Amino acid sequence: MGKLEDELWQPGVGAVLDIGGDTGALVLYTDKTFADREIELSRLGDERRVHTAIHPRRVGETVVYAGVYPDLPAGSYRIWVDEPGLPNQLTIVGGQVTELDWRSPRASGTSDAPGAPGSTGPRSGS
Repeated sequence: MGKLEDELWQPGVGAVLDIGGDTGALVLYTDKTFADREIELSRLGDERRVHTAIHPRRVGETVVYAGVYPDLPAGSYRIWVDEPGLPNQLTIVGGQVTELDWRSPRASGTSDAPGAPGSTGPRSGS
């Protein structure tokens, strides 16, 4: 990015996670093809869905595409997506951030950011 782009950068400025006790969070990494898409998820056995949009987010000098679900009750979840081959179930653990990585070389031949596709699993919040 150029100097002007750096000065005007807005998408994914930051996120506040409300985790602790029986509440966790999810960060869903995707490639650029998911930009601005709303991705829904629901607890298994519950028809109510929550959603978030995939936005570009800056990590150092790199831009990654991610959706952040900042406060999810602990439990097993389904992600509602019509993309064969992508993981669509995960577990949220209270007091932890779960990261799921959908980035792949399928869009442009290379991933948009470092890291291999797959789930990195939960991390404890500090």
